[in-house]
Amino acid sequence: MRIRYLSQYYPPEPGAPAARVSGLSRFWAAHGHSVQVVTGMPNHPDGVVREDWRGLWKSREQDQGVEILRNWLLAMPNKSMAQRLIGQGSYAVSASTLGRVRSAKADVVIATSPSIFTGWAGLTHRIGSKVPIVLEVRDLWPQLFIEMGMITNPVAIALASRMEKKLYTSADLIVTVTNRFKDIIVGRGIPEDRVVVIHNGFDPDHFAEVPGERDEVRARWGLQDKYVVSYVGTHGLLHRLDFLLDVAERLKDDPRFQIFFVGDGAERAKLVAEAESRGLGNVTFAGLLPYSEIRGIYAASDLCYVPLRPHPFLFENFVPSKIFEILGAGRPILGAVGGEAAEVIEESGLGRVVQPGDVDAITAAVRDMADHPYDEAARQKARDSVSRFRRNDLATRYMDHLQELVEETSR
Repeated sequence: MRIRYLSQYYPPEPGAPAARVSGLSRFWAAHGHSVQVVTGMPNHPDGVVREDWRGLWKSREQDQGVEILRNWLLAMPNKSMAQRLIGQGSYAVSASTLGRVRSAKADVVIATSPSIFTGWAGLTHRIGSKVPIVLEVRDLWPQLFIEMGMITNPVAIALASRMEKKLYTSADLIVTVTNRFKDIIVGRGIPEDRVVVIHNGFDPDHFAEVPGERDEVRARWGLQDKYVVSYVGTHGLLHRLDFLLDVAERLKDDPRFQIFFVGDGAERAKLVAEAESRGLGNVTFAGLLPYSEIRGIYAASDLCYVPLRPHPFLFENFVPSKIFEILGAGRPILGAVGGEAAEVIEESGLGRVVQPGDVDAITAAVRDMADHPYDEAARQKARDSVSRFRRNDLATRYMDHLQELVEETSR
């Protein structure tokens, strides 16, 4: 099977989109399929194209059997809605033109969000052929931003909603990442048999414990003899990480605790400035680290904090993909989440769930979890509980759906 995968993000860029696309593509290639990824020049999240690709309009690479077609895009930092939309729009134009011309013949095309524009780029790849189109819905854009009041112009809302519905009805198959996303899409009038759920997952081998790594990472960052509460991921508007600074302020007189931020995003500079202005010596900002170092960060953590902004549409419907990695690594989670995400954490037995935005509850949970640490049996139970989210198993199910779609189309 010849698979063409449209994704704005791909390693060495960090984050869940790049990890999902690369993980699936490498697995499919290893199992005998031809996989081409149409992507851009790596620049996320700071908007600076990496040195090896700077000044290029296009490049062709190999990544563990996957052919990577990189095309020019307007690199923009992930600092505002306008910058994000400009960058995403430029990728869609590039993927629809240069990316389409450069691509080899395919049996199926997958276009993955975030970005509604990538879906439209995917539709252009069907021009002049009968190749089926798979729309992969990782985030409910633009509905999320409409629900949260970040898009308020009635004309823009009507146009974006119409574009979203057109994409749903035009796709031969919709693949989404949570059961609640599927319910919402089916509620928009899409037949249930055209929507399948392939969750985000994790590679258990990548997150397996490495002897000595915990002590090594803690020593590198000065975290010895501390109870480390870490947040790893995008420092963005959807997370309200200022609440974690509030928690740090309430814990600053207890020398046991250190709050450890890892990552970058639109809110990072503001968070750093706020921590400094409050004199929070119990807060460390590591900045953006390579994905290869994240296992060590989890190992060094005593508790991993996974928040979502306290807006019902967000925390009831979204499942942060880092949850699977953290539990797969056997690390405790404190989740300021709801819905399906809360169900996964509670089922694991290695975490607690609090109401998003409730700083008192978050602080109390941190203190109590520090006083009552989990044993190795609980950690192993958590690893077992998320075994159904192993990426290779999910990739196999995804591959079966693609094969069935290609066979149906060729009849």
